Amino acid sequence: MVVIPVNIDFRKYPVVLPFDMAKMLIEQSSCMSLARVCACRDRRECKKHSKELSCIYLGPGSKDIVKNGSAKEICKEDALSRLNLAKEEGLVSMVIWSSAELRQPGVDTGRTLELCSCCSCCCIPYRTENMSRAYIDDIVGLGAANVASPEKCAGCKICEAMCPFKAIKADGDGPVINADRCKGCGVCEKVCKAGSIEIIPYPELRDEYSTLLLSVIR
Repeated sequence: MVVIPVNIDFRKYPVVLPFDMAKMLIEQSSCMSLARVCACRDRRECKKHSKELSCIYLGPGSKDIVKNGSAKEICKEDALSRLNLAKEEGLVSMVIWSSAELRQPGVDTGRTLELCSCCSCCCIPYRTENMSRAYIDDIVGLGAANVASPEKCAGCKICEAMCPFKAIKADGDGPVINADRCKGCGVCEKVCKAGSIEIIPYPELRDEYSTLLLSVIR
């Protein structure tokens, strides 16, 4: 049974963002900048993903981070290209409200948000391969995976291997989703060539969060 979260103080938690919402934010943002390097992948010397797929800062406050030397200004086309590449590499879009860059002196945190392309091997929400339930509970999802057509499952188990939240177990009867761990990131839906898995969004939660985000970045 999926329990949809309610009454969330979104600014206190990292939020997994569906690709369409991440794209919308970039398209709607008044200005944006790109972190010069992904601090998480750089610090952990990531071998799987490019350190250049770094965080994108959105909103008027993104200019403050450029002034501090931690980022460079980019255009929407460049940001969208990087977002598409991150999706192809199986990275997860997340909004982070509490990074060191946002806490720098002079940064207007009320007019800035950080859109990260997180990998399961290095990035902040994934410090360990087997995340505890307590750690998972501090990440907000705006949807959940659903096995829509178990009979289509080809038994490849790629969804289980690729899920960054370790929320899927694939057996002979098809994939099984652990609702307590799933955050609706969409990686499983993308890699399932058989079309067995789909992401079910939480419309009211998405609308509420979209309203907050747009009020920050415009």
